[in-house]
Amino acid sequence: MLAFCKAHSIIKRILGSLAISTTLLSGSVLAEQLEVNLMLGQMYSSDLIAATGSHIDVDSASHIAVGIAWQESPNGQGKILLNHVSHNFTGEDKIKHSLTITYAHFNSIALFRQQNYITTMSLGF
Repeated sequence: MLAFCKAHSIIKRILGSLAISTTLLSGSVLAEQLEVNLMLGQMYSSDLIAATGSHIDVDSASHIAVGIAWQESPNGQGKILLNHVSHNFTGEDKIKHSLTITYAHFNSIALFRQQNYITTMSLGF
């Protein structure tokens, strides 16, 4: 139940951010196609190695992400990905810790149309 409450809280924050982001987009962008993807999944992480050389087991964690893409022109797209994941682990001190990662990624794609195929070039921050 706790995981559900956390996921619900995260979804509310992301949807709030999505509403603000959508509002901030210009009218010309909103007139173009807009694609929104909601992703839920399981993220697996390799174990950490402490400075002493001992291994710290990191659990697999559920993650949630929202991807927003829009067609800026016939030759280009913009994309934003918002992602949230939280891993639990027990440190060398035998105390349980949590590592929470929330990030946003912006990506731009240029499309170079050829006769029978499309070459894409991407740049992300």
